[in-house]
Amino acid sequence: MNRARGIALMDFVAGSIILAGAVAAWVSITRAQLDSNAFADRRLQARNACGRELDDIRREGASALEDRPRPDASGFSVIRTFPVSNLPSTLKGHAGRVEVRPLKTENGCGCYEVRAVVRWKNLDTVEECELSTIIGGKP
Repeated sequence: MNRARGIALMDFVAGSIILAGAVAAWVSITRAQLDSNAFADRRLQARNACGRELDDIRREGASALEDRPRPDASGFSVIRTFPVSNLPSTLKGHAGRVEVRPLKTENGCGCYEVRAVVRWKNLDTVEECELSTIIGGKP
């Protein structure tokens, strides 16, 4: 009879250990899935914000790009910044910015490369989404 109680106790301990391992695995998988979904949602918000800003620039036309501040080392000038809702910003102001630089072409058609960039804080890293387009040109 004592031996039967000992075996039952060992079965209970082994079952508890297996159950604890299964719960720990489920919690870690669920946490990874939630982090992955949050990252994808932030990236989608950033990409959509970049697309909206590029659409606004296209509507304004190439003439709005001619007056721009002094360019940085890569030739881009920041012409404006824009907010992105629900994204933790890493900049002093807004999370997004629109940059422009003139393109050199054979016939000097007056084209500009315009890019919209959004940076945000993601857990322990800084993430960035960038969309670019070419605007302008003489017919």
